[in-house]
Amino acid sequence: MCNNQSSSKSGMPADNKTMNTATSTQIKTSLNLPAAVRPRPQDHRLDLACYVRCRRYELQLSVSEAARRSGIDARDWYTVEGGWIPGEHDCRLPAIAYALGVCREQIEFGAALTRSLIPQDAA
Repeated sequence: MCNNQSSSKSGMPADNKTMNTATSTQIKTSLNLPAAVRPRPQDHRLDLACYVRCRRYELQLSVSEAARRSGIDARDWYTVEGGWIPGEHDCRLPAIAYALGVCREQIEFGAALTRSLIPQDAA
């Protein structure tokens, strides 16, 4: 478990037990976001993507700046925001968490949760 420095700023919970509820609630009722970053709940593949996009927007970061902060390529960042879910031990997950100012466990849990919601035949 990590100390989540962003729990009060972002509204995301500090523990994994409430991540599912908070992710669904926060993402589906997301702030007052422009249509370009608004969640599309019809595809669970986008739950992690929406969280990453919404959090980046909340921090007022461009994709280029977020990618620079994380040390990953901007194309990889766009791919994650587009719905690709990094593998369980992918080194990009902690890098994305760092750039977004959230704990690594939140992003890893969000990725695992999103993976578990995708029907096996759609994966």
